This record gives sequence, C-alpha cells and structure tokens, in this order.
Amino acid sequence: MSEVPAPRPQNNLHGILFMIAGGLCMSVNSIFIRNAGHSLGVFEVVFLRSVVIVTFALLFSRSFTLESLKTQQPKLIAARSMLMCLIVLANFTAIMYLPLVTVTSIQFTRPLYLVVLAALFLGESVKLPRTIATLIGFAGVLIILRPGSDSDIHWAMTLLLAGTMASSMNAIVTKKLTVTDKISNMMIYSNFAVIAMCAPIAIYYWIMPGWMDLLWLLGLGAMSGGTQYFVIRAYDRGEATVVAPFDYMRIIFVALIGYFIFDELPDIFTWIGAFIIIVSTLFIAWREAQLKKKIGSENSQKQ
Repeated sequence: MSEVPAPRPQNNLHGILFMIAGGLCMSVNSIFIRNAGHSLGVFEVVFLRSVVIVTFALLFSRSFTLESLKTQQPKLIAARSMLMCLIVLANFTAIMYLPLVTVTSIQFTRPLYLVVLAALFLGESVKLPRTIATLIGFAGVLIILRPGSDSDIHWAMTLLLAGTMASSMNAIVTKKLTVTDKISNMMIYSNFAVIAMCAPIAIYYWIMPGWMDLLWLLGLGAMSGGTQYFVIRAYDRGEATVVAPFDYMRIIFVALIGYFIFDELPDIFTWIGAFIIIVSTLFIAWREAQLKKKIGSENSQKQ
C-alpha cells in the first residue's frame, strides 16, 4: 500500500495571487464564450474548448506518460470530472444568456452552499452566526432573482444555480485531490470527461466553425486552461479560507468587461444582492478562520 505524501507547505500570498489570476482569466473568458456562442451551440463550444485544453496540457507537459495518469483516488477523480461537466455547461450557458455581473454574483454563493452541504452530508454543526450569515446570503440571491416580479426567471438561471452548488462540492473534492494528484492530471481527466459527455450532442448539431470562431475557441481554451490551473494552484498553495475571498475581485473585472465590451449596466437590485452575498460569504470565511485559529491555539496549549 503506497503512502499518501504529506501536504506541501502553505504560502497564502502565492495562493492569493493565483486566485486573482484565475479570476482574471475567468472574467476574460466571458468575451470568448459569448463571441463563440453567437454562431455555435453551447455543447459544441464546450466540446471544442475541452479539446483545446487537453491538447495544450499534453503539448506543454514535460513528463506525460500513461503511467503518470495513475491516481491514488480514482473515485474522487471521477467525482470531480462529473462535477466539472455540470459546472462548465451551466456557466457557459449562463454567460451566453444572462448579464455577466448577475452570473458572477450567483457564482459567489458557493460558500453558502458549502455551509449547507457540510451540515447535511458531513454532520458538521452550524452555529447561529453562520446560519444567520447563510440566510442573509441567500436573501441576496432572492434580491437578484426577484421571484414574483413582472419579469420571469430565465431558464439559464436555474441551470446556473445547479452549477454553483456543484462548484461548492468540487471545491471540497479538489482540495483533497491536491494532496495526492498532479494539477495536470486533474485537468486532463475532467476535460476528457467533458469531451466524452458533449461529443454526441455536439456532433449531432455540428456547425462548421469559421476562422473567427476558431480564434475565439483557441482563446477560450487558453483562458479556461489558465483558470483551472490558477484556481487549483490557489487551493494547493494557500489555505482555502484565506484565498477564497479574493475571488470576489472577479466582480470588478466582469463589471468592466460587461460595461465596455457588451454595453451591460446592472440594475440597482443586482448590485445590492451582490453586495449582500459578498459580505455574508466573507463573514463565513472570516469566522471559519477564527475558529481554526482558536482550535489550533487550544491544541498547542494542551501539548
């Protein structure tokens, strides 16, 4: 039985920088997704994007062999790959049909789902402050969605909410996998899963890409690969509770892109809801960090 290697030393500054870089790549990616999606179907865009990522990963891998694809945690690799399929399809569809700031604000609810999932499936006790913060965060979602208003909730929003919940599960799985598996392996496995899932539908509804479409797809693959790499590196190098809040810088990036590239100006309800979501999730991250510090201090005193 092979031994599980010890976790690599943490460097929160490096983790923060990787998270900011990942957020920038993800924000720029919206430009490529929308432009590619103008003429191609979402399954074809996602399929070709994953083909580009796998190609780049294999070309730039210095030591790739079939032997190197072995994993000590095959079930977690499979789970992460399936989650990534849902996340990518949900996010790409939402970006094509919904305002960018709205999409990003809903994506920021991932820590709220983490609190709920930890209570339901991990048996973690959720204290009153975190419960209140979680409820306030979901109130921010309701302000953005405004159910019962004159405008109906777009069908892509339902898919986005499911993808966001899957993303919260994926954060837990990814953190566990970074202990034993290479980043490149996680990227290759997840993108092979996306290719296998999307290929039948993409081929059935195939539209031959033009030269401009190919350029958008190349940029999409490069930015998507960069996003995956930087986010995985962020959680690998830094503490999750420290680096995760810096993902909120992404709302600045997407607001600028939405305004200057797509002429989008979010309404006041979207900004209020986004603010509430960010504050509540930051409070949860801060409280979790404080509790960990307290437990660490108590353990050191016992020793």
